[in-house]
Amino acid sequence: MSTKSFYSYTVLSILLLCLSSLGLQAQSSSSLKNDRINLTVGGNIPISESSGSDAVVTLNYSHFYYNGVGLKGGLKYIASVADVDNSFGVPLSVCYRTKSRQSEERLLSGLQGMEGSIYWQNNTYDSSTSRDLLATFLLNLFSDIEFSAGLTPGYIAGKSSIPGTAVWYDTVSHWKTSWTELANPFSLTADLGVSLNYRIGRFEINFSPAYHYSITRNYVIHSMSGTGSDHSLPTSRNTHTLRSFVTLSGGLSFRF
Repeated sequence: MSTKSFYSYTVLSILLLCLSSLGLQAQSSSSLKNDRINLTVGGNIPISESSGSDAVVTLNYSHFYYNGVGLKGGLKYIASVADVDNSFGVPLSVCYRTKSRQSEERLLSGLQGMEGSIYWQNNTYDSSTSRDLLATFLLNLFSDIEFSAGLTPGYIAGKSSIPGTAVWYDTVSHWKTSWTELANPFSLTADLGVSLNYRIGRFEINFSPAYHYSITRNYVIHSMSGTGSDHSLPTSRNTHTLRSFVTLSGGLSFRF
C-alpha cells in the first residue's frame, strides 16, 4: 500500500471518529448514565452442519453500578430453530462493562488496528482492500466492552417439524429423510456473551456475539437414508441433539 493511500485512510478515519464522538467531549466519567434499554436483531446459528440460521430479536433492560457490574433482563424471540417455529425466552444475566474510552484512545486504537492490517499485508502478501482497512478501524473504535453470563428460561410454541425427503442420483438413486423432534417445549440455556459498544451521546451502536448451550435438550434431529425407490428400508439412521448455538447481533441502545 502506498504512503498516499495510507494518509487518505487516516484522514477518513479521523473524520469518522469525529462523527461517532459527537457530544462525548462534554461528558465526564462521573456523569455517565447507568440504565439502558437495548434492542438487537441478528441471526441464531446452531453449531451443526445440517441446520441453518434464523432471525433472533432481543429487547433488554440493564442497570449498571459505578464499578461496572450490572444486571440485565429482557425478552428474546427466535423465529425458527431447525424448522421448529416460535421460540420465546427471558434472558437474565450478570454483566461487567469496562470504563468508557476517550476519543483519543479510540482513535489511537483504530489507527493501530489499521497499522496491523498493513503489516499483515506486507508480510503475508495478502491483498487488503479499503473495505478491510475501514472494517478494522471501526472494530477498534469501540467506546467500551461488555461481558455477560447468565441463563435464559423460555418456551417453544412450535411443534416438531414435518419429515422432508431429498433424492439425488449418481449410478443409483439415493434418498435422505430428516426432521426435528421437539423433545421439550420448556427450554433453558446457559449464555456467554460480549458486546462492542460504540457510543454517540446517550445512544450506542452495539455488535454482540454470544454463545448459548442448551441444558434442556429441546431439539433432536432425526435422519435416515438409503438407496432405491423404497424409502421404508433405510440403510442408515442417525439421531443427534442440538446443544450449542451462536448468535451474531447488532443493535441500538439508549442510556438514561
